[in-house]
Amino acid sequence: MKDEIARLWKMRKVTVIPIVTGTLGKITTRIEKYVREVGIEMRVEHVQETALFRTARVLRSVLGS
Repeated sequence: MKDEIARLWKMRKVTVIPIVTGTLGKITTRIEKYVREVGIEMRVEHVQETALFRTARVLRSVLGS
C-alpha cells in the first residue's frame, strides 16, 4: 500500500498510520503520538464519538428500531 501511494502521488517518503477503531470507540493509546508526527489536527474524542454513533446506527438498522 505504501509503495502504491508513493507512486500515485509521486512522493519519495510515505508514512502510513493505520487508525483502527473498535465498535465502542476503543483506539490505541499511541494514536495522539502518531497523529502529531504527521502534523494532522485531530481530536481523539471525535473519533471515539463517531465510532459510537455509527455503532448505534448499525444496531438500530439491524434490530429494526
